[in-house]
Amino acid sequence: MSRPDPQRNKIKLADPCVSEAEERAVVEVLRSGRLVAGPRVEEMERRLAELTGRKHAVAVSSGTAALLAAMEALGVGSDSVVVVPALTFPSPAVVAAFLGARVRLCDVEPDTLNLSARTLAAAMGDDVTHVVAIDQFGVPAPMPEIERVAGDVPVIVDAACSLGAALDRRPCGSFGRAATVSFHPRKIVTTGEGGAVLTDDGALAAAVRRFRNIGMGPTGFESIGLNLRPSEMGAAIGLCQLDRLDDIIHRRDELAGRYRSLPIGFQRPPEGGSPNNQTLAAVLPDGEDRDGLIRHLADNGVEAQVASYCIARLPWLAVRLGVDPASVPVASTVHDLGVALPLHEGLEVEEVDLCASLVHDWLDERGLGG
Repeated sequence: MSRPDPQRNKIKLADPCVSEAEERAVVEVLRSGRLVAGPRVEEMERRLAELTGRKHAVAVSSGTAALLAAMEALGVGSDSVVVVPALTFPSPAVVAAFLGARVRLCDVEPDTLNLSARTLAAAMGDDVTHVVAIDQFGVPAPMPEIERVAGDVPVIVDAACSLGAALDRRPCGSFGRAATVSFHPRKIVTTGEGGAVLTDDGALAAAVRRFRNIGMGPTGFESIGLNLRPSEMGAAIGLCQLDRLDDIIHRRDELAGRYRSLPIGFQRPPEGGSPNNQTLAAVLPDGEDRDGLIRHLADNGVEAQVASYCIARLPWLAVRLGVDPASVPVASTVHDLGVALPLHEGLEVEEVDLCASLVHDWLDERGLGG
């Protein structure tokens, strides 16, 4: 099997796959004269609610905007204490802090890379006002257990990566007082950039709609808000992607399976969990050189990346939040040893097999080939 030229033929970590259908849909929007928050956004919201079994879906301009709108609608503010998993892209913690809340980190489990009832219970206290749960990399968090531990404390599910995944045949996005999704280009469904808030609470959905529209409601400007409106062009792209969602997930599952024989610690879904393989994450053994593996792959024309971040290991944010990496050892380990390998529906089987072979060769050189 020939190896790609690292300067000319890179195997990408992720690649948004768009077709002629998306191109035609965007052209139709451009010709319609309605570019923002119109009929295609409304159709996207209807489809998202139907897909996740929610009563309401409110589209916004990004996944971070969805978190901001949901937290603001649920009253996160200066008197709040928000529990956030320590292993995550910083958005949930940054948004909570932006709204004035105190952020408390909880650790994740080493196999699922998600929070659990055990890790959440260790972070809970009488002062906690909100909990954020994350479906890390498209692997469902154990939401019934999380909601049991949270009790009356509202849970916001960051389902940014998990559209199309399920837990016990219940779709991700259907759990929590509210769930948020992202349509960033690395996600299963992309709109270029975008997000949505999913909920069964009509008053909460109405508050999010006002907030995304600078506080405007049926009677005029009714509350504080921002311009977080989604584009019609993005929704048109997203609708085409939703039409192919089952095929996209099936293809990703097929490709992910070709990596699984590698002797490294791949993220494992919980019992009853059906992940969507949004990101293929693995954790190398203690003491190994994760960055060296990424360089080895790059030298052979393959793009890989760190899996995710431990919030307490990001210096500026750790100081701002007053958090200690010693309190979240698993997340800290994944920060150092976690790697994301190329996975998207545009990859050929031969390309995945090449990536796996390169990883295996690197492990062999270090006596870890198995």
